[in-house]
This record gives sequence, C-alpha cells and structure tokens, in this order.
Amino acid sequence: MVSRAKSGGGKADSVLPTVNRVSRLRLADQIISELQTAITNGELKVGDRLPPEPVLMERFGVGRSTVREAVRALVHSGVLRVQVGDGTYVSATPGAGDTLTDKIRRASIAELFDVRRAFEMSVAGLAARNRSEEDLLQLREAAQACEIAAQHDDPEAFVEADYAFHMQIATATKNVLLVDLYSELRGAVRTQLREQPDVTDGISHHALTLHNKLLKALQDKDSRAAERIWAATPNPYLVNE
Repeated sequence: MVSRAKSGGGKADSVLPTVNRVSRLRLADQIISELQTAITNGELKVGDRLPPEPVLMERFGVGRSTVREAVRALVHSGVLRVQVGDGTYVSATPGAGDTLTDKIRRASIAELFDVRRAFEMSVAGLAARNRSEEDLLQLREAAQACEIAAQHDDPEAFVEADYAFHMQIATATKNVLLVDLYSELRGAVRTQLREQPDVTDGISHHALTLHNKLLKALQDKDSRAAERIWAATPNPYLVNE
C-alpha cells in the first residue's frame, strides 16, 4: 500500500510506502533506509516528489528535525535533490556507483554492528590462535583504559579505548589484509559513536563485559570460545534485540 501526494501544475506524483512507526535508535537512519527501499523497489521513482514534511512526520511518527536529517543525508548522497520553492525530488537510485567504503560510511550503527559481529567471530578466533604475549599486554592496557573512561563517564575516551582494544585483536591475527578490512569497518563504527555520544549510553557495561570474556578466550588461546562469545552477543544498538 502506498500513498500519493499530488503536486500542482502537472508535476509528477510522489509515492511513499506505508511503514511501521520507527522504534529503533537513530531514527533518521531508519527513515533513510525506508526511503531508499521505496526507491529501489520502484515505489518512488526518479522524478517523483516527496510528500511535504508534515506528511512524512505523520507517516514515520517522528519530529521535523528527524525528517530533515534523513532528507539532508539523501540529498548529500545524491539520491534526492531540493528544488527551491517547489519541493524535494528523487534524483537517483540508491547505491548507483557507490563503493563499498561509501556504503559502510553511510550505514547505521545498528547495521554496522550486525556486519561487524559476523566479521568479529572470525577475527577473534584467528587472534586466539595467533596472538603473542605482547598482544595480550596491549589488550589488557586498552581494556583498563576503557574501564577508567567508563568510571569517569567520558564517552569520547571510552570510544577511543574501545577502538584500540578491538583493533589490537585484529592485529593479533597477524593477517595484514584482515587488519586493513577490519580497520575500515571499525573506523566507521568509531566515527558514528563520536558523532552520536548519546548512543553509548548504557553500552559501556556491555562492552566491558565483552572485553573481559574476549581477554579470557585469547589468554587461553581458545579460538572456539572466542567465536562463541561474538555469536552470542546481541546487537546493543537495537531496542528489540
């Protein structure tokens, strides 16, 4: 089921899919995803005009600032264009000509975690087999830095220490290509957490617990345990997981 917003003067109709009201963190990301899906599926076509802001606000159950944030992101990526005095139009299909790096950097924090979790299982298992004593020392230092940042309620320091901890696990694999791939993915997570400090609320306890479990598995060189830890880790950025 779609709704159509008629535009005056013979301009193209605009369609928008009926969706459930957004309930996850990063509401703008969810709206971006819904609009991209509508365009990819042909429910919204190149040249169609988006409904006005009040209609989008009602349809998604969010405020004006959230709608504007989502639209700005899609305009920036070239999917939408703003015609001053007229409206916002679909200008391209999402993903056309995008590199993998572009897609990673535009993904939501919840999407990144899902991909990261699948990747981390292999990284942790390989690190447990190949780690050195120096790797363990670096991991303990990074884990301690995370604990100190959490105690001082310092989100920025926590994000940096958490990044160092997980990058050290990747380094412990002794696989240069894997480290480069992981750095791209984990760097995108770090950027989003820096830009959204509120997302880290309540996450630090989860992260510290994860660190301790991973440290134990790597210390024991137990690759299967390291993989199971990640397999059993829920996505902390989703409300309903």
